[in-house]
Amino acid sequence: MLKVFYPFAQHSEEFELDQVVDRRIESISSLTEEGGEIDYSSLTEDLNYFARHRLNLNSAEIADLQALVVLSDAQINSLFRHISKYGKLKSIFELQSVVGLDLTTVRWLQPFVFVNEEDGFSDFSFRRLREEGTHDVLFRAKRTLQEQAGFIPDAMTGKKNFLGSEYGTYLRYRFQYRRNIAFGLTLENDIGEPLRMGPDFKSASLFIREAKVLKQLAIGDYQVQFGQGLTCWNSMAFGKSSFSVQVKRNAQNLRPYSSVNENSFFRGAGATFGNKFFSTTLFVSRRKLDATFTNDTVLSDDNQVVSAIALGGLHRTESERANRNALTENIYGGNVQVQRGMWKLGAVAVHRSFSDSISAKTDWYAQGKFAGRNQDVMGVYAEGVWQNVSLFGEVSRSSNGAMASVFGMTSALHARVSATLLFRDFDTDFQAVYSNVLAEGNSVLPSNERGMYASVQAQLSKKISMNAYTDGVQFPWLKYQVTAPSSFSDNLIQFNYRPDKKHEFYARMRFRRTSIDKSVLNRIDFPVDKLSQQIRLNFIFSPTESLKLHSRIELVKTNEEGLPTETGYLVFQDVIWKKMNVPVSVTIRYALFQSDTWNARLYAYENDVLYSYSIPAYYGKGARIYGIFKFDVRRNIDVWFRIAQWTYTDRDFISSGNSMISGFRKTDCTLQMRMQF
Repeated sequence: MLKVFYPFAQHSEEFELDQVVDRRIESISSLTEEGGEIDYSSLTEDLNYFARHRLNLNSAEIADLQALVVLSDAQINSLFRHISKYGKLKSIFELQSVVGLDLTTVRWLQPFVFVNEEDGFSDFSFRRLREEGTHDVLFRAKRTLQEQAGFIPDAMTGKKNFLGSEYGTYLRYRFQYRRNIAFGLTLENDIGEPLRMGPDFKSASLFIREAKVLKQLAIGDYQVQFGQGLTCWNSMAFGKSSFSVQVKRNAQNLRPYSSVNENSFFRGAGATFGNKFFSTTLFVSRRKLDATFTNDTVLSDDNQVVSAIALGGLHRTESERANRNALTENIYGGNVQVQRGMWKLGAVAVHRSFSDSISAKTDWYAQGKFAGRNQDVMGVYAEGVWQNVSLFGEVSRSSNGAMASVFGMTSALHARVSATLLFRDFDTDFQAVYSNVLAEGNSVLPSNERGMYASVQAQLSKKISMNAYTDGVQFPWLKYQVTAPSSFSDNLIQFNYRPDKKHEFYARMRFRRTSIDKSVLNRIDFPVDKLSQQIRLNFIFSPTESLKLHSRIELVKTNEEGLPTETGYLVFQDVIWKKMNVPVSVTIRYALFQSDTWNARLYAYENDVLYSYSIPAYYGKGARIYGIFKFDVRRNIDVWFRIAQWTYTDRDFISSGNSMISGFRKTDCTLQMRMQF
């Protein structure tokens, strides 16, 4: 669905590459469960790299092909078999003769790949490092134009609750040599965080890949990915999706860290040694976490235990700064893996300890959650491709003896039809260290869940395709706001119609049923059904080469037994303009929305400045408008300006606490500059 672009001019090429990546991210996000806290930073960086430094199909590794989030394992296996049988690819157009690759998949793949003979460290020299290495410097500043409560001086003391500036700043430097050497430095201050002691968040990393027996080396900040994300995975991963490639986890062992999320990374070192048949990974991490404490005479000699670990990463006020770096986390672990072709078998173990004890939870639904100072998790995983079926799974055991498992398969039932099945079973008292699995409950701390997910993708005709999934879940024990065992179901179907290169249309329907406690005066709480129905119509039209129009209307209706129906709607229009050889591009959205309650909120992906992303919740009643203006100042200098405004008609205050704005408008501005050399 994406055409391949060629460098007719620098400005045109840069814009079109950005459009390729934006469109790919939007497509992925549109097929993924909305509202989930997915950090698209690493995916955005990968796709931007591959768009500008295309992947050589004749020497590509399995992990690199999986990182494109285009090909299934069965399709990757088919590509390798084709090369093994007929020799290296001579042309990109030869992909159309690979079994299992349809024209739509090839079009998605084309902007990110090429065909050549060389690659990697095979011809490495310091001269090549100096000549081929690329430097990328990016600076970003942002602020909210309306005054937030935290910046208003107290009437009695004259002091502001926010200790820092009304501007948030971000600086990053990246050096890259092919896919083999990467060095990065990131400095960031959120709005309201003081700069007097330097940037609030500092991150640095050095990453080396494929240096003979040293397969990977990470020093500084990094992320880990093993198996199916059950035992140890603190990197980006997708939730439920009707796109089968996103359901299976494709682990890369170690990854350099490039986001500004202040929690989802390790700080220390990790290394993978081995060859294409056997590898061993060792990693160690020591870092500070934000935490609040309470008194306890049972778990701790000094009567202090951790009542909560703060994940927001904000240090704007005295109280927030008092919790900063209050807890030390130590982690070490390892992984061994054998691989033959597309088949993998591995084992992973991780140990975590804290400088202070974590307090036990008192809520009934939280019984069995981790408490104490030390924690261990071990797991085994396997995956492979048999004919046209991709199989994968992982079993994990926490130190309290609880078990968790996930098993799945993706099969090409027909040249135009593929299906995925995934089973999961998490004990009520399973205590994860760092996980990221497909789950209806908490994907990072999976427990108390048994479910089966199934999805299908079908190319019904040359112009029409269909995506659908269903997910049925049982919760054997109590959960938040549900005081009894309960169940959940989620069903989605989407039809896509692409009559030509200028028009795209899809219609989506989603139905969900869950349980929630109903409170009745003088009676015990009991769970009742809560139903949600959602319909989306999405249309993209490109009347000219320089203009794209994107329209959407979306409706949602929720109903809790015994209560009135809650509804919401969202309508928006995007206009994206870029004329060839003109060094300016413009993206504008105007949206109208209304939702009766938070339960009837809606989400929509928004274009943003490079390496940033936004999928806000549209809640309440009002309008939203944003504009992005990109200027190609010179061949190696780009400037972005983004302005976005919420206008509400149902309130006189926005947000609450220190973030509260008196008024019905909130305007956010972002200015970003990138230099490449």
